[in-house]
Amino acid sequence: MNNLTKHAKKRMQQRGIPSKVLKLIKKHGNLKYAAGGAMTVSINKKDYQRAIQELKNTIQLLEKAKNHRIITKDNVILTVI
Repeated sequence: MNNLTKHAKKRMQQRGIPSKVLKLIKKHGNLKYAAGGAMTVSINKKDYQRAIQELKNTIQLLEKAKNHRIITKDNVILTVI
């Protein structure tokens, strides 16, 4: 994850927070203004439930996709099996 201060990197390490968690917070979190022009991003219960539902939908689509193929040529889909 880019654009981290030394302080943020140190806190991530101390708290055992992997960069993938930050990516999830940024993707699914709720943005709010904070003091001094800063912003906070956090995942509340509603954000969490929405993200879980999105992931469940993705899993269902993967189940449908696992037995299919796309045949392409020159970046054009010719057929699907």
